[in-house]
Amino acid sequence: MKYYGLSFAGRRPSNQDSWIADTINGFTVLAVADGMGGHKGGETASRLAIEAIRKTLEQADSKQGASQLKSVMAELFERADKAIRDKTLSDSSLEGMGTTLTCVLVVEDTYVWGNIGDSRIYKVEGGQIVLLTRDHTYLQEYIDEFGPNVPEEISQKGHILSRALNGDGDKPDIYPFEESANTLEPDTAFILLSDGLISSKEVDYTQVIETILSGCKTVRETAEQLISHAFYQGSSDNCTVVIGHKSKFRQKRKRNAPYPYPPSDAGSYEAKIKKKGKNRIALYLLALLLLIALAGMMVFHLGNGQEFVSETGEHISESDAPQVTHENDPPENQVRTEPELVWHRGFTSVTEQIDYFHGNSLSWYEPETNEDVEYIIRVYQDNELVYEENTVVTSFSLNEAHGYESGKILIELSAVVEGEEIRPEVHQNVEVVFQK
Repeated sequence: MKYYGLSFAGRRPSNQDSWIADTINGFTVLAVADGMGGHKGGETASRLAIEAIRKTLEQADSKQGASQLKSVMAELFERADKAIRDKTLSDSSLEGMGTTLTCVLVVEDTYVWGNIGDSRIYKVEGGQIVLLTRDHTYLQEYIDEFGPNVPEEISQKGHILSRALNGDGDKPDIYPFEESANTLEPDTAFILLSDGLISSKEVDYTQVIETILSGCKTVRETAEQLISHAFYQGSSDNCTVVIGHKSKFRQKRKRNAPYPYPPSDAGSYEAKIKKKGKNRIALYLLALLLLIALAGMMVFHLGNGQEFVSETGEHISESDAPQVTHENDPPENQVRTEPELVWHRGFTSVTEQIDYFHGNSLSWYEPETNEDVEYIIRVYQDNELVYEENTVVTSFSLNEAHGYESGKILIELSAVVEGEEIRPEVHQNVEVVFQK
């Protein structure tokens, strides 16, 4: 399974969301955690939840098969809750912190999923988009009991959670309820969202996803458009998207006017669209004038003919004129465009305390190419190659087991298209510190 994650602080000064999209010890895991409890508490709680997932999967056995997947999923939530409880007991300033957690766990062609809080999982399969989770909010409990006609005073409390990971032992929902696991279909994709993307929890958000998917070509573009849509709809919360898909993610059917990414409050989006429309008209008029001028020139040359002059000053025909070639011109039909590789999310500081949380992952943009692309990650330490990995996913996680130690490393990324390694490479210098 391939995956991609993107998180955006939005209009908030800090980002209390955490996420993971990785394959660990035979398990492919997709998860989003939305922290709460103030700036420090929210960031800490969501980070601890993702850290607990990584540690649990590194110790789990994926060979036990689908029958044990739900047990592993339950353990993820239990360990995350315990980590938050232990941290709160050791640091009274973090009392009251908590986090949502929504997670998909895949082994081979089977999967289970679970959630607590109001982060969501949507499944795209067979052309249908389905919400797989149920929000644990007082708003949702009201809707379940009394129906969709929600009074204003209840609607305004849509963000209040009835369950969360906060050290109090709240239980998650783990799916499927009736079976041990579900089967992954060839076209299955999962979209995990923090609630910052949901403008109204009383509205069917599948319509928003369907509209955005219909205008996007890549996973990266889909994630960006989902976040930008939420921002320009007025979201004031952090926004995080994680997408996992089994086959090629090619959803493009029609092209909508894309939202700019990253979104910004510097001028309204509507004003930018209007300005873009005016600019486009001006460009069309300019192009039309150029075409008219070019047509006039062609008529002139066709009427007067082309003349070539030899070195001796004699007039010669076009067919006898020497042909200009360039030594470096590529052979016909062999022109190719190298995919542009750009880091999507690098390390934000020289030194990263990376123990086992989401800050230890680098990801990059999927190149705009119709060819199948693989990637090569190389890690150098003390000018020596200490780790090399071929991958088809657009992310890479640092791991002490790779063979490098705490200290300065150089991470090198290149692409492989049709068996040929393509330059340029992309480099990331970072100093890592593995906590014991």
